[in-house]
Amino acid sequence: MVLRMIKVHLINGYNDQIMAYSVIGHTDNTAVCAAVSGITQTVILGLQEYLNYQIQIKSASGYLKVALVTHPDKYTETLIRSMVLGLKELMKIHPGTIEFV
Repeated sequence: MVLRMIKVHLINGYNDQIMAYSVIGHTDNTAVCAAVSGITQTVILGLQEYLNYQIQIKSASGYLKVALVTHPDKYTETLIRSMVLGLKELMKIHPGTIEFV
């Protein structure tokens, strides 16, 4: 069995705040795939429904890119950095399945 890896890329803007993120790939561990999907898509809901932020979303099988339309602020940063914490914790539990690039 070859373990594939999910790659997460954060795009920083002004003051090192995250302007966008992308998640690419799959892993053979379906629980990790489901967790990554849940964590990254919950941020989309928070940005749109809770903060009323406009975002650009591109998605396909094994691919998600989310970009803020306006400048990030402390609220968007809190949501996205919380996603990062969740993904890093998942990396500790399931090493070799997620990589930040």
